Amino acid sequence: MVSIYKIEEIINMTLKHNHISNNEIRTRMNNMSLEEKKNELKGKLNPFEEADYDNLTKEIEKLESNEHLTNEQKEKIKEYKENIFNYDKRIVRGYDLNKYNDKVPSYDSSEFKKDTNEPVDEHVLIPLPPLETAQVKAQQKINLNENEFDSLYDYFGKEGYKHINAELSNKYGGNLWNNLSNEEQKYYHEKNKERISSIDSAINKCDGLIIPTTLYHGVGSTNLVDIHTRVGEHINFEMFISSSFQKDMARDDYGKDLPNGLKLYCKFLAPKGTKGICANDRNKALTAYWYEHEYLLGRKNSGTVVDIDYDTGEVTILIDE
Repeated sequence: MVSIYKIEEIINMTLKHNHISNNEIRTRMNNMSLEEKKNELKGKLNPFEEADYDNLTKEIEKLESNEHLTNEQKEKIKEYKENIFNYDKRIVRGYDLNKYNDKVPSYDSSEFKKDTNEPVDEHVLIPLPPLETAQVKAQQKINLNENEFDSLYDYFGKEGYKHINAELSNKYGGNLWNNLSNEEQKYYHEKNKERISSIDSAINKCDGLIIPTTLYHGVGSTNLVDIHTRVGEHINFEMFISSSFQKDMARDDYGKDLPNGLKLYCKFLAPKGTKGICANDRNKALTAYWYEHEYLLGRKNSGTVVDIDYDTGEVTILIDE
């Protein structure tokens, strides 16, 4: 049993470390070699972060080997060094990789059915696989009004999803309106709000998934998770999330590149009733991109990270019922 005095000592040490200034930490780090830092960081970086740390170090070395640095290169070095420093701070301030492990709910992954793997070829129209076919059939009983249909068609088109999701969350990459006038920005903001409301309405008309289903999502643009995500974290879907019945499509086309050559992507364990809508409703012609096998998840879903596979880049999220 830990004594009350030991607990107080741990608390005081933690508070002391957390109140050390960044300047003082930098001073300490300046006296440590790269190898010493890496040894001190063992157990404080996950494998994705370790690969990122190594990659940042190599990029800095490569840039600094140039005799005549451009201002852009100098800014890059500054950015990379700041990213490394954010890791180095863990040496002094500590970092618990398992902080949220006790937040993982119990679940049985075998309950969540996977669709059959289909060859992805955008030039060859093939029959939809069975799970997606059944989901589309169940969805066809709903009647979309004109605004709902047009908003979904816009979303599933080339650019619509970018504007809509950027409206909903600052996690979505890039400000799409930087080069627009105030009048144009006002127009797009109002139009996006109307489309968001209509998509919400369309999704709410659906009963959701007809059985517990495994879906996949590449995080290349949504940043739903990143290399710092930990098991047990709770994730709120602030935007509409495009998922696929097909892993290869989500991972290979939309996954985020990792420093070790892998792709970062999500596997969703989605319970029966999880709100969303299939893009491949061919009767309603919601999308021309049938080969993406898309199921659009409602923006009010959320879930818990229950597993991270550092050998494949797969982050498993159990969606809340």
